[in-house]
Amino acid sequence: MKVIKYYDSELFGIHNYIGIIIAFSYGIVLLPFLFVLN
Repeated sequence: MKVIKYYDSELFGIHNYIGIIIAFSYGIVLLPFLFVLN
């Protein structure tokens, strides 16, 4: 059970890190559009 829990936490950490990178990339791409709309 400890091994499975450790694996899940590692997998969640990786997914969380990828999610932050994707959100940051989308933020950089969408930021100019927000300025254009305003």
